[in-house]
Amino acid sequence: MELMIDSLLLYARAGRQEAQLETFHLAEFLSEIIDSIAPPEGFKIDIQPLLPTLTTKRVFLSQVFANLISNAIKHHNSVTGNIQISAIDRPTYHEFIIKDDGPGIAPENHAKVFEIFATLKVKDNSDSTGIGLAIVKKIIETEQGTIRLESSLGEGTTFYVTWPKSHQ
Repeated sequence: MELMIDSLLLYARAGRQEAQLETFHLAEFLSEIIDSIAPPEGFKIDIQPLLPTLTTKRVFLSQVFANLISNAIKHHNSVTGNIQISAIDRPTYHEFIIKDDGPGIAPENHAKVFEIFATLKVKDNSDSTGIGLAIVKKIIETEQGTIRLESSLGEGTTFYVTWPKSHQ
C-alpha cells in the first residue's frame, strides 16, 4: 500500500516540478543512467555512437530513460537480453528509440500500458505498481513530446519518444 501511495504522489508531481535547462552529451548521460540501474550481467545495452549534445530539462529526461530501460530489464522473459538505444535528429525535435528483445506486448495492450495503475502481469505475482509508464507519458507530454510503441508478442518492444528542441 505504501508503494502505491508513493507511486501516486510521484505521478501527481510528474512534470509539475521546476527544472533547470542543462547542456549535456546524450551518450554520457545514458551511461550514467545505465550505471545507476546496474543491469544484470546478462543484459547488453548498446548505445548508438555519435549522439547529440542536448540543452533540456535533464531531470525529466532522466526519469523517462531510467523508466524505459528499467522496464525493458524488469519485464524481460529471460536472464539475458539486448537493449538498443538510438536517436534521430529531426528539425524541431529529437526522436529517441529504445528497443528490446523481450516478450513483447500484444497490440490490444499498447494503449493500456500508459494508463495509471495498468499492469499486464497478474497483481499477486508482480512488484509493479502500473504507474511507471503513466509517469513517463505525463512527463513527455508536459514537455510537448510524444511517446508510442511498436510491439508484438514474442518480438520485443520498441518505444519512440519525441523530445522537442524548443528548449535550446
